[in-house]
Amino acid sequence: MIIFDCLMPNSCAEILRPSNAGRAKSLKVFYTGLLRVCNGLPKSTASSMDEIVRSASSLVDAAVMLGGVLVAPEHTVMQRLAERRIAPQVITAFDIQPFNNGWRYPTPRGAYRWKNADSKADPKYKWLDGKDDFYHVQDIASAIYNAGGACWFVSGEADVWAMQSAGIAHVISGYTEASVSKELPAYLESMGVTVLYIAPDLDQTGAGFAGKVARVLQESSIELDARQLPKELGDKGDIGKAWAIYTRRQTFERWLLGLPRFIPEPEPKPEPKALQVDAAIIPAGYRQLIADLLHATEYQGDGFTKKNVRCPFHNDGKHADASLHQEKGLYCHVCGRWFTWNETGIKAGAGSLRTWRMANTYALSTELREALIRDNKTNLARLLDAVAFKGWKAGREFTRKDAVTVCIDLLTAWTIRQALESLCGFFPSFSITSSMKEKTLINSKQTRPPKVYKLPELSELAGKLQVKQIHFDEIPAQKIKHAADYRAEVYAALPRRKAGQYARKTLTERIAVSARTGQSYDKRANLIVTPNIERRQLKPDEIADLPDKVYKNRKYNLWLEDENCKKYRPDKESIKRIAENGGGKVYRVIQSANSYKAG
Repeated sequence: MIIFDCLMPNSCAEILRPSNAGRAKSLKVFYTGLLRVCNGLPKSTASSMDEIVRSASSLVDAAVMLGGVLVAPEHTVMQRLAERRIAPQVITAFDIQPFNNGWRYPTPRGAYRWKNADSKADPKYKWLDGKDDFYHVQDIASAIYNAGGACWFVSGEADVWAMQSAGIAHVISGYTEASVSKELPAYLESMGVTVLYIAPDLDQTGAGFAGKVARVLQESSIELDARQLPKELGDKGDIGKAWAIYTRRQTFERWLLGLPRFIPEPEPKPEPKALQVDAAIIPAGYRQLIADLLHATEYQGDGFTKKNVRCPFHNDGKHADASLHQEKGLYCHVCGRWFTWNETGIKAGAGSLRTWRMANTYALSTELREALIRDNKTNLARLLDAVAFKGWKAGREFTRKDAVTVCIDLLTAWTIRQALESLCGFFPSFSITSSMKEKTLINSKQTRPPKVYKLPELSELAGKLQVKQIHFDEIPAQKIKHAADYRAEVYAALPRRKAGQYARKTLTERIAVSARTGQSYDKRANLIVTPNIERRQLKPDEIADLPDKVYKNRKYNLWLEDENCKKYRPDKESIKRIAENGGGKVYRVIQSANSYKAG
């Protein structure tokens, strides 16, 4: 790094640093060129100094073009924090460190974020390692409790630092004014918040921020108290600027609560976008039934009906003011929204999709498949899915030969035999009929008549297994061929239907397999699994609270790491080992439930 302050007389001192290791050539260009300029000019003359400044400026431009970046030194960056009246104890508490012409600081969940010292520069903020939802002190719940359930919600981290410097600890931020998390009400209620204060910035973004907060708090029990900052702060005035120039004797929070109160208008919810529906998921028969009930006949090239239909969702049944799309569902021009096929079917009198499936198709629910697999009857579940795929209906009588003939492309004869034995042994009262037909002569030999089986009603089958059929996730025919593929599809049905965080035990217990088998099913079913790991540096008092030794029966989702990411047990004995290996920072790592979604 090269520091040049005397060469830049009309600006603050700066550091020239390569933006990455591969571009160190920028430093060499600057250093070599500057030596040539200084060695070729007479000393202590005004003209030579001006020449050095001009030459240095051109060399800086050349170095920057080669990949160098101008970075303010540490003392300048910290000086800018002081100009904002950010208290030293706040800098220490939030671990704010100078970094790349700005500050780097950890978030409550262990992620790292960077803020530009120049608020007009782009980018103003940037995530360095991971992401977080809310920013506040570690012990925010105690601060809110001490404030009687009150909490301030500010637009950014700098405002959190300003409020903390003013002695206001019960303050959180969502990192941005552009959006407000839907999880905010639940997050606040979990910490006992009863009233939420806001003082939005004096610009259009601040006004939008107030409307967004009002919208997410509409259905919660939390009272919203909005205060109007004085116009004397100027355009884009905010809490941080107000604190920087505040000189009154009364506390800053009392001054804020003395500002005029206003009631922000909740921002309207965005209009729902067109539903992205895979038409193959909605059976054609169900869609046709709804179309018949709505008297929809012909469709245009864009998928909508040529003539409008009457919307069953509002009282005016006289006018045709809705359009039915042959794939996406119903759109009502009066209601201004889309309705799914299931919603439309219930309202139009066709019943729900689940009811229609149970009455018109032989389709196994995911819950029924899971129950059969848990009971070691995977082959029976595969057979029932196979005959459903072939179009068989409940109550059909058949022989084993019939099943083999129809399903031979999906199941082996041995698999079908095992499945029918499971059907007989588990449901003898209705699954098999002892045929007492007269014996027939085949090739002059007497033979026993074949056993005749009866395909059970799935509702009765679910009743025997004591499961409630709710979700009908379809399985491709080729996944029926192999038992492992079939179990993997049933295992993946839940995270495919609803992506999110799931404990491994939650997924594996549904089909009674081990965690290791579940991991193999993740790959087999092409699920995207994202580990959720929280990594935070341990403080001295936290190290002192560690147990002396943790034995093998410890929790495997908690461990310690050194600066080289080497793992240790969470105990003091591991701290000694880290010290013997060279010491350094110690991190506490917690792995929570993984996030799953379809690949």
